[in-house]
Amino acid sequence: MVEEACGTRLYEMKKAQAQKTMEKKDVKVSEITKILEEGRGVCGLRAVDITPTLEKLRAQRSAYLQWASNSTEIERLHRQETAFEYYSARQTLREGDEENRLIAEELNLESAISRLKVRGEARMRGRLGARKRSRRCRRCRRAPKRTQRRRS
Repeated sequence: MVEEACGTRLYEMKKAQAQKTMEKKDVKVSEITKILEEGRGVCGLRAVDITPTLEKLRAQRSAYLQWASNSTEIERLHRQETAFEYYSARQTLREGDEENRLIAEELNLESAISRLKVRGEARMRGRLGARKRSRRCRRCRRAPKRTQRRRS
């Protein structure tokens, strides 16, 4: 009952039936092989007539198996090539992204440097202006009169 509930009994019955069928087929194959080896005729055909055809069919079968193997190998290599091309393209893209990032960083540094130069120039102008203002008289805001120095 447990086997029926699990479904294993049905499986076991089908397995036994398949094994019996396989045994019957093996017996028939061995009989045909024996007849072909002895050279007796089957259904009015002689072994001499069947053997070349069998050899031709075996050659065709081996050629087909070789073709199938080669076809599978070609498909595998094609998939591998496609994967490699994808990987290479992705790697190139990453390198390009890295290069673009470095260029952008360099441009940012250059713009920062130019801004600092402008600030520095403005500060220098401001300091020079402050010096000129400091030379003026505080009361009247005029530049002091310069005295000429004598040449000796």
